[in-house]
Amino acid sequence: MKNLKTRLVLFVLLFLAFQSIANAHFPDQSYIYLQIHENSITGYFEVTTKDLNKVFGTDLKAGLTEEDLAPHLAKIQEYVFQKASFTSQGEGDYKIKFMETGFLRVNVFGDFVQLKFILEGVNKIQEKIDVKYEAFVKDIPGHTCLLVIEQNKKTGVANNESIHSLEFSSNNTKQELLTSEG
Repeated sequence: MKNLKTRLVLFVLLFLAFQSIANAHFPDQSYIYLQIHENSITGYFEVTTKDLNKVFGTDLKAGLTEEDLAPHLAKIQEYVFQKASFTSQGEGDYKIKFMETGFLRVNVFGDFVQLKFILEGVNKIQEKIDVKYEAFVKDIPGHTCLLVIEQNKKTGVANNESIHSLEFSSNNTKQELLTSEG
């Protein structure tokens, strides 16, 4: 009986440890999440309020609302729009069209702001997409950005939140994304 209890406790601890690693978000990192559909690509840029404050001199705090973000949103979107791009050899430059915003509350180090978007100009999912990302990685020393394919109809990936496909840094801002993998 004691052996069973010990195993059960170890299982629960391992499960909780795995969950926390799988859902990990870290300070000094921003994220790009993509959902690759049959003939379209949507996604969102995710960045901490701390990093927004560093780059824009704002004073966004944990628990912020859309009303708190509203005075700064156009400037933030323009910044990301200028420093991020998606292109393919088959279809050329895709245009980032921002949609609504969202928030991810992370008690340990503040909130993430989610800038949701759709890529305009996608008619057929290309095998390779060139991604450029200089936002925050060029302006905050040591900052990195992970690109995660959250969903990919082509490969059957669904609900991926932890395995990244690309990692951007100040000296690695242009990379090729293979849409037939992950």
